[in-house]
Amino acid sequence: MKVFLISGRFKMGERTQPFSKEVLCKNKIEGRERLLSELGSKHKVQRRFIKIDNMEEVPPDQVKSLIISQQLEG
Repeated sequence: MKVFLISGRFKMGERTQPFSKEVLCKNKIEGRERLLSELGSKHKVQRRFIKIDNMEEVPPDQVKSLIISQQLEG
């Protein structure tokens, strides 16, 4: 499994909300789908309003999310 740091923005009402999220997945395609699914379910945002600006792989020793780092260990 790999960890990707995905950043971008999504439309929330009249405003644009920036985001940055670490995602644990097999590849970039799965990471993109997982991010779109999570943002859509948590913030009730349609996929067409979510814009991904950057997606980069994060080395395991630089992961900031405690939950993801525990999943990598176990």
